[in-house]
Amino acid sequence: MSTRIKLADLKQIIIFMLLFSGKSALAASAGIGVSLNNGQSYFNPNTIIPTILIPIEVTRHLLIEPFLNTSTSKSNNNRFGSIKYTNDTFGLGIYFTHSLQDSVSHYYGAKLAYSMIGISYDGDTDEGDYWAIIPLAGFKYDATKAISAAFEVGVSYGEGDYTDCCDSTLNDKDESYALYAGLTMRYLFK
Repeated sequence: MSTRIKLADLKQIIIFMLLFSGKSALAASAGIGVSLNNGQSYFNPNTIIPTILIPIEVTRHLLIEPFLNTSTSKSNNNRFGSIKYTNDTFGLGIYFTHSLQDSVSHYYGAKLAYSMIGISYDGDTDEGDYWAIIPLAGFKYDATKAISAAFEVGVSYGEGDYTDCCDSTLNDKDESYALYAGLTMRYLFK
């Protein structure tokens, strides 16, 4: 039995959350943010990748956050020469928040991420896809009504398929676990 979630399932989750959140998503506060975290790197879970966020405060206690990041790196190898790695990731975070004091709150929830992987060498390109789910908890400090900073910690579980362009015997499935940590800045247009 496969535990993989399809893109259609992700769309249904988003629609469900928007319809049943208790407040219209059109009336929600939206914004922009950036996160430095290690949770969505297929090649090395300890690599810090800047991630663009679109936080949507649906209610005072519900935050939905689509995100996107991309990374490209190159290396030289005696066997294959120059190798180019690409990792394009998009996903969705859903968090439930609770105020602790006037400007401090904590939240918990999960991120679901999908990565498209590419490895190019000698004119050939190998491809893969990778799903990750990251249950997490975070603490948020509101510097103003619109600007906040947060620290998140959790566990990342990922699963993916790798397809070799030229030799199907090299096709592979991957499963990984890693600790997740992130620093996040958000600006909401209120």
